[in-house]
Amino acid sequence: MQTSCFSAAWRDVRESHGWFRKVLLLALLMFIPVFGWIVAMGYLLGWARDIAWGVRAPLPASIFGNEDGNLYSRGFFAWVIQLVFMLLLWVAFTVLSGISGVGAAGLVTLGHVDGALSLTSVLASFAFAMIVLVMGVVLVGLVALFIWIGWLRMAIYGRLSAGFQLGRIWTMLRRDTGGILRIFGMFLVVNIVTVVIMLFMALLMGMFLTLGVVATIEYLQTSGQPSTMMWVMLLIMLVMAVAWYVVTAVTVFSTMLAVRATGYWVQQFDVPHWRGQDDPMPFETAVHNQPVQPQQSWPPPDPASQVGKQVENTETPEAVDAGESPEPIDPAKSES
Repeated sequence: MQTSCFSAAWRDVRESHGWFRKVLLLALLMFIPVFGWIVAMGYLLGWARDIAWGVRAPLPASIFGNEDGNLYSRGFFAWVIQLVFMLLLWVAFTVLSGISGVGAAGLVTLGHVDGALSLTSVLASFAFAMIVLVMGVVLVGLVALFIWIGWLRMAIYGRLSAGFQLGRIWTMLRRDTGGILRIFGMFLVVNIVTVVIMLFMALLMGMFLTLGVVATIEYLQTSGQPSTMMWVMLLIMLVMAVAWYVVTAVTVFSTMLAVRATGYWVQQFDVPHWRGQDDPMPFETAVHNQPVQPQQSWPPPDPASQVGKQVENTETPEAVDAGESPEPIDPAKSES
């Protein structure tokens, strides 16, 4: 593909009528615990499933349209998949934290020399902690990829169990690791840029709010009207609520792009020819699994056109071993 999956996803979002309004509505839904998340993800995964099937269409007009009747079940299954994977991630982090603590403590203990810590033990303890930290970061990224691919498999098959087929997910991940990592990288870039911008805005708002609170306190000391302080607190709460809503809207937007891009990524696995969720995917079959050499054209030549060449090049094993052409069979000798 000339266009990357993430660029194609951004093009689809941009070309959808009223996409910005839908992002704002989905962000409002996210403030409803569980139910809002289920509706939002059911809506987005339905759109991603369509492109995985090769059906390119803009964002559905209605968030609650439920055209295929699976909006709520799809969103609920996605919620369960994420919950289970996050619980597994929490267990893994608990184990890693324990290993990091025990390992660092052991290195520090072994590094005592005459009641003092040696520089080597301190550096070794720090290096060990950094290794565990890197393992944790890699684990978080891997779990995120498993969740995304599991979501798409679940949306395609309409079954919760399809999202937990770790072997199938791992096979797809290995098939095109670079493609899914590019999607994940762009997802991180969008969120990191957003966080930096939001931190800068929060710093500015914090400075103005601090100046406002100080001015209000000075005013209260001279006027003696405590109601003014209440209005200031309400203003601070309003600003924090707006900031939280903006962060949620950006998260919805980045998730929309990532899920749609993952749908494009899954499209390469020839979804229309998928069979049961436990069956091999098309690229795993003998026909699709034959490597194509760089100088070879695609599609491969018709096997029927190669029959004549195969007959011309056919030799008996004896002739090949002897390094000479096989002798013709004499009918007289064969009869005797």
